Amino acid sequence: MKWRKSFTDYPASAGWTLTYYFRAEKGTATITPVVASADGDEFTVTVSAADSALWPIGTLHWSARLSLAGENVSAGSGSFLVLADPASVSDTRSHSQKMIDALEEYLEKHAGTNIITRSLANLGITRINPEQARAMLQQYRAERAAEVAKASGKPNRRYIKTQFV
Repeated sequence: MKWRKSFTDYPASAGWTLTYYFRAEKGTATITPVVASADGDEFTVTVSAADSALWPIGTLHWSARLSLAGENVSAGSGSFLVLADPASVSDTRSHSQKMIDALEEYLEKHAGTNIITRSLANLGITRINPEQARAMLQQYRAERAAEVAKASGKPNRRYIKTQFV
């Protein structure tokens, strides 16, 4: 990944350094700052494929700082979404979708029995009755519906908005 950036008041040729800092929205991943190289009055920012492959999947927040002889100037900030490499990810389903699929499969396989005695989705649950499985399924379906609604930008329908005139 490569881009160029210029700041008329802070030219690279005058000795200014441009550094990008990154912070994951979730988790405690440490992300190495990226220092731009000077190219005349402009800066060239390069992030290698090896470095970006270490970035955690999800939202990353960035801030850019210009510095020269102890003086620091904010050069911008924002956020972007890091997606999984489709070539390296075999299962992109969310946790809730995986649980829905696992619970539905076990309920279907064990219809008519009172106790399910197999491990459920490698969670170490070895005994679960159909009522418990159905309750869990309902919970995960609600979680999945909330995920889908959030991803689509639709409002939460649990809240009724009113306006008094």
